[in-house]
Amino acid sequence: MKSYLKFLSRNKLYTAIEAVGLAVSLAFVILIGTYLTQQQAIVRENPARKEIYTFGMPDYYGLTKGFTDVLRERLAEVETATSYIGETNRPVVWFEDGTRVQAGTAGTDADFFRLFPGYVLPGTHPETLESESGCLVSESFARLHSLSRGSLLRIDGIEGDITVGGIFRDFDRTLFKPRDILVSVRSPLFDSYSLFDQYGSTVTFAKVRQGTDREAFYDKAEALCKELYPRFYGQMFFDHLSLIRLDELFFNEAAGGDSRFTHGDARARRLLLLVVLLLLGSAVLNYINLSLALTSRRAKEMATRRLLGASRREIHGKYLLESLFFTTICTLIALLLAETFVPAFNRILNDPDIAVSLSVSPFLLGLLLLLDLAVGAAAGLIPAAIAGRYEPADVVKGAWRRNSKMRLSKVFIVLQNILAAFLIALALVMGAQYRGSLRRPLNCDITDCYALSVSSPQDKAVLLDRIQQLPCVVAAGYGDGPGINPGGQGATTRDGDEIMYRFFRMDTTVFRFLGIEVVKDFGTPVLDCVYFGERGFAAAGYDEQNHDIGDLSRRTRGADDIAGIIKDIPWDNSNQGDAGYIVVSILNPASFPLRYAPLLIKTRGNHKEAEDAILETVRAWDPGETLYISTHVWLEDNFKAGLQPTRNNLRLVELFTLLAVLIALLGLVAMSTYFSDIRTKDVAIRKVFGGTVDSELRHEVREYMVMVGIACAAGIPVAVWAARRYLEQFTWKLEGYAWAFVAAVVITLAISLLSVLWQVLRAAKTNPAVELKKE
Repeated sequence: MKSYLKFLSRNKLYTAIEAVGLAVSLAFVILIGTYLTQQQAIVRENPARKEIYTFGMPDYYGLTKGFTDVLRERLAEVETATSYIGETNRPVVWFEDGTRVQAGTAGTDADFFRLFPGYVLPGTHPETLESESGCLVSESFARLHSLSRGSLLRIDGIEGDITVGGIFRDFDRTLFKPRDILVSVRSPLFDSYSLFDQYGSTVTFAKVRQGTDREAFYDKAEALCKELYPRFYGQMFFDHLSLIRLDELFFNEAAGGDSRFTHGDARARRLLLLVVLLLLGSAVLNYINLSLALTSRRAKEMATRRLLGASRREIHGKYLLESLFFTTICTLIALLLAETFVPAFNRILNDPDIAVSLSVSPFLLGLLLLLDLAVGAAAGLIPAAIAGRYEPADVVKGAWRRNSKMRLSKVFIVLQNILAAFLIALALVMGAQYRGSLRRPLNCDITDCYALSVSSPQDKAVLLDRIQQLPCVVAAGYGDGPGINPGGQGATTRDGDEIMYRFFRMDTTVFRFLGIEVVKDFGTPVLDCVYFGERGFAAAGYDEQNHDIGDLSRRTRGADDIAGIIKDIPWDNSNQGDAGYIVVSILNPASFPLRYAPLLIKTRGNHKEAEDAILETVRAWDPGETLYISTHVWLEDNFKAGLQPTRNNLRLVELFTLLAVLIALLGLVAMSTYFSDIRTKDVAIRKVFGGTVDSELRHEVREYMVMVGIACAAGIPVAVWAARRYLEQFTWKLEGYAWAFVAAVVITLAISLLSVLWQVLRAAKTNPAVELKKE
């Protein structure tokens, strides 16, 4: 090992390149491996995960409050079933000492803990949830407020005292979003939930008998839905029943945006897994490549060992041990780097609910050991096999030097540059799509518009009047802002087909300052009428002569005609999915349920000062604990926030692109150094016979550029396919992006040229007299 350390110290450039490339790649393998492992732990947290199902619509979890009891009574396969209402509001809680706080509350029953026993703590009595006057509190909430079994508290919306029946384990890094208090699903808090309406309000979990056939169970559950929901099943938002097994729930796409459950981004997960494996492969190839190059420098050492009696197997073993030693050092460095990178890595993840948390555990140590052994063996076997091919006599006669064509190294360089070219092209397309999404046409003016949703028993008309009087406010009214996700409403087209509209409700003030463009005015009274977006108007089958909306939707509140056609405005802020069929309903303020009516405010001046003034006015209007502010955001910031997942994916790809380019660049630098060293005699001979610096420079550079050109020819078609797949998910799509692939080729060639030029130029300037004297 001493000779190996001395050798590394004499080849500092090679050693640094090997260590940096391998350690950084391993650091990201550790980060992403930990991230994926922690997500998988959520998937596997329940031992009965393959016998527990949940039910819902195609795009949303849950059905209605009455479904659980009917399912429990009617389907013999169901052993246990429970309801879960993940209340998004935070009711006020009073304690015995008079203090008040807002607490995250959910409704369920005792069967919840029979299906999820991992949340039960000693001394907890789940049957408490069978009573409307009992509750369970989380560990952290109990610790924070000094609660124990038997403590009393009061909850806004429930008459009388509530008794704490026990403490449950925090919903921390689990399928369920954190909740402070669990109350009975039959609590007065949920009296407004209809038994067989308000689809998606209640999630039913059902544990079936082992061996239950999934398809047969689905058929029975579907028949039950047809019976319970005859009006909507099979059409519109409830096109079909969604039956999801518990271990499928975390990565199910319908979980995205659901405030009741944590969610894993399966697409990002696949992307991370693929890219990190490619990066690791590239780093290992780089290490193998450099090790092969360095093998020639150790040829005489190995020949001497053979002459002194060392066997070929011993030479192989020495290479493997040295490789394992080197990769172990790199792995330890990688572990330190990974810990350093954790905060930055978490900031660019799309799953902030399940952030990466590195902790030294037997599992992590075992994983690192396996990774170390695998990489060390892979990086040591090939150089060992190459070194073992030559006898001591071959080395003495120079056969090694004459046969060092390094064909395998050239293949490795091509593979590394394929990855670099692919990622550069994909990063350019993703960056252009993100920037274009920020500038996409909204067909309305959201500048200086502030969306505010508050719930309070106070008179909201008073609040609106006070806000309008603020110096920073230009205008204010009731209404949904573009991009705030107004929800959908099913209706029927003129041809009798079912269609899902995206409804915005607003008063004339909001409609006016948003500057929504009216394409066609039908001359009907604006109040209590609706404007159709262009896509929605065409899809509904209306025309300019026939546009009586009839019983379009209960959300029109009695509107019986169409005021006109408007340019489509975005119904959400993500620029992903369906563009939606837009309907804007212009209502009298009296038509709004004012307790929950959203406000939209047009301001002037500094945003921070305006927001502070608005929120101060809100808190002066309702200074008590009954105030709940659910939304307070500038529409411009909201649209940027909606593109955060797109931006995060872009940042990840940019990061991996940088690493791939760095690894490819380091590999080219090292290999150009190696080839320049062994080809100086060839260059000297050609210069004796009339070669010049320019001719030698062209001769040497051409070989590298051919390799990189082959890499681009292989990598760019894959990038074209990947870019098309990536752009399919967006509503507004980038067009005319062929330049990105041309730029990727130019960038790859330029980086490659610069990385080898200085070493090639050094070889081309060789003085023939000096070089030939060495022979």
